[in-house]
Amino acid sequence: MGDDVSRREPGYYEQVPLNLMNRFPLFTFLAALFAHVLSGHATVLLDDTWLDGTRTETNLPEESAWFASTASSLAAATNLMTGTIPTTSSRHWWTYFTSSGNSPATLNIGETLRVTLQFVPSGVAPLNNNTSLRFGLFNSSGGTRSAADGSNPAGTGYTGYALFMNFGSTLRGNPLLITERTNVSSAGLISNLPDFLTLGSGGGIAGAPGFTNGVAYTLQLSALRNADSIVVSTRISDTNGWTIAQDGADIGGLTTAFDTFVIFSPRGNESATTFQFTRMKVEKLSASVGVDPTSHSQFVAVSNASALVMFQAAPDSPVEVQRSLDLLGWVSLMSTNMSGAGLLEFVDDFADLGSTPARAFYRLKSLTPVAPSILAQPGNAGVPAGGEVALTVVAAGSEPLTYRWYFKSVPIANATNATLLLTNVQPANAGNYAVFVANDGGSVVSDTALLSVFTSPEITVQPQSLSATETQTVLFNVTAIGAASMSYQWFFNTNTPLANATNSSLVFTNVQMNAAGAYSVVVTNSLGAVTSVVAMLTVNPTNMPPDFGLLGFATINGNVTGGAAGPTVTVSNAADLNFYLTQTAPYTVRVQGTISFNSISVRSSKTIVGNGTNATLIGSLRMSGVTNIVVRNLFLTNPNGVGSGDGITIDNGARHIWIDHCTFYDCADGALDITQASDFVTVSWCRFFYTANTGHNFVNLIGADDSNTGDRGKLRVTFHHNWWSTMCVERMPRVRFGQVHVYNNLFNSPGNNYCVRAALESQLLIENNRFQGVKSPYVKYITTGMAGKIKASGNSFVSTSGTMDPGTDTVFTPPYSLTMDAPENLPNLITNYAGAGKVSF
Repeated sequence: MGDDVSRREPGYYEQVPLNLMNRFPLFTFLAALFAHVLSGHATVLLDDTWLDGTRTETNLPEESAWFASTASSLAAATNLMTGTIPTTSSRHWWTYFTSSGNSPATLNIGETLRVTLQFVPSGVAPLNNNTSLRFGLFNSSGGTRSAADGSNPAGTGYTGYALFMNFGSTLRGNPLLITERTNVSSAGLISNLPDFLTLGSGGGIAGAPGFTNGVAYTLQLSALRNADSIVVSTRISDTNGWTIAQDGADIGGLTTAFDTFVIFSPRGNESATTFQFTRMKVEKLSASVGVDPTSHSQFVAVSNASALVMFQAAPDSPVEVQRSLDLLGWVSLMSTNMSGAGLLEFVDDFADLGSTPARAFYRLKSLTPVAPSILAQPGNAGVPAGGEVALTVVAAGSEPLTYRWYFKSVPIANATNATLLLTNVQPANAGNYAVFVANDGGSVVSDTALLSVFTSPEITVQPQSLSATETQTVLFNVTAIGAASMSYQWFFNTNTPLANATNSSLVFTNVQMNAAGAYSVVVTNSLGAVTSVVAMLTVNPTNMPPDFGLLGFATINGNVTGGAAGPTVTVSNAADLNFYLTQTAPYTVRVQGTISFNSISVRSSKTIVGNGTNATLIGSLRMSGVTNIVVRNLFLTNPNGVGSGDGITIDNGARHIWIDHCTFYDCADGALDITQASDFVTVSWCRFFYTANTGHNFVNLIGADDSNTGDRGKLRVTFHHNWWSTMCVERMPRVRFGQVHVYNNLFNSPGNNYCVRAALESQLLIENNRFQGVKSPYVKYITTGMAGKIKASGNSFVSTSGTMDPGTDTVFTPPYSLTMDAPENLPNLITNYAGAGKVSF
């Protein structure tokens, strides 16, 4: 096809140059391309914003590991990855966006693979004539993939396409080269231009304005598969409308599968010395709606003075045929409808020109409105209070496009442009923004962009006073919000700064009596400082019983008091139990003896506590959409599966619930299940067991279904000092979506299938537990979507078998203070104190 394939615009079919000075007589076939308009459905393979501040982890599609030829040249921080290039030497950076080289993203006819990279350059080079910035889209073909920094990416066997571009403050003529890698035996993947065949060149004219320091740019590099070609396209734009673009087509040995993206610069003084990357997205776009993926556009020379032009597209659709001589201006030749067979044929005799041009380009414009699609999503942003910030969307589709911005799903008055400018930003402006883009062909809603407003520090979770026993691990935590780069300094007994205590957490291992005292922390940023409340640490000798006070997520964003604000009653029958638990007023309900019932829906602000050592409830307690519940010192069983089938069900947004010193046994469904956006729950010093294997000895389910996306950001649960014992088979616990802290527990249930399982989008922090005689202590389970994450540390294993996750993921940090026992002490500690009837209440 040669080097002159023009850029595509929304609503146009492919365009092909007709070189009229080199025509052969009569019906010489020049080119064929699949008639393509922008596609609608996208499968996201990778969408990485470096949210966790790392570049070395792979958890597709949320993040992929990046590699660097020199490790120090590529560094990640929260929401940012920065690459630096020396002025006179080269740097490679690359990533893989599929799980392995044997499973690349494969394009069927009509599908497109699109890479979107957002970046901000600095140290931009002046005008130069080099192609010193390169982006490549390749297929490793099952070959070597990198596992660490320190060497150039492998090249042997790699096929694909690359953009070689001139990068400077002023551009040379034709700054963009679209190329195909033809020397696949070369060890250098993208460093040697002779290894590549030029498919298209252009994108600008000599002396045109180029790149500017500090300006945000969006690069898109895409590959469209046609029936007999691959069309490679690039578009680079800023938020002010500056754009350069170029296409090229491969009609030879097509690369139709991809798994690797590479960035390379031979030297910084011919491109830029620093690139800040804010988003990397790879998506596979489906074949266009309404276009037959087997159709072609054919362009045929008829004679030395005219050309026969043929298109194939959607039957009966309204179209306009356009011609261009220089790719800068297009003229309409005719408007008509495609035939019922989807064909259009006409002869261009160039009568309007008066002479035969050297070459001509043709394209077919669909007069059916092309629904909007978003090329560049609005990105997350942060701004100091009182400052201003702009959120921008780049959209394509038939004009005119209309825009409507929303804040927390509420439309913003007069926010009807592609850019939303916010001035004098205040903390109330922080939150999620999105934009609705529409035209006559349809509409699309952008991804949400999170705006953070930076202020002087504000402590949202204070460090908590703790009572510990000698040799325990003690953890004080503080949670603060404010401007980025906050610093911390912990103090002992009010005014003594602690050495090396400069994180949001203060940890004591093997705590001793002399650590008792008052602790506080000062949090500072560029806008101010704030001092926490004083948290007292009490250290008891080792012969003292444990502290059974409330710890964990139930302490966050609220105070769990149960029914302490109301009267205390004692019940010994189902009628009285049901009456007091369903009252709106707070009650402490003491259970005497054994009570059988079906199901009771407990109202808010209740304490349910067993009298003595044998108080038993046979039935199902449900805590649905309620708050402030305490349950202690009870035996709970539901062998007949009444109600939900659980011993206790916590669901429908229930929050701030503490289940403590209870024994659950022989529950037909779950013993204790927490689902449907419930939040801030602590389960402590409980025992779970069964007397027979029913085939459903599944103990604790956290998150009921993959489709319950309302669980995102909820299901924050702490399990500590619990005992999963005889015939517990699975779900100790099993988690979807939630953040679950599992520490200082005893797992001793021989014959089980697994203990702890992380499923869809969950985060599990598993530390200082004792796994004894069990199979598969902690594992992941992937059904759909993003896999769960596990971080494990300090655990003890005795006679375990099966499989176990490495436990090396990055997960949440607990926002609360806590004490932890050494795992070797847990068997004696927990068997003596966990469950009902072990402690007087």
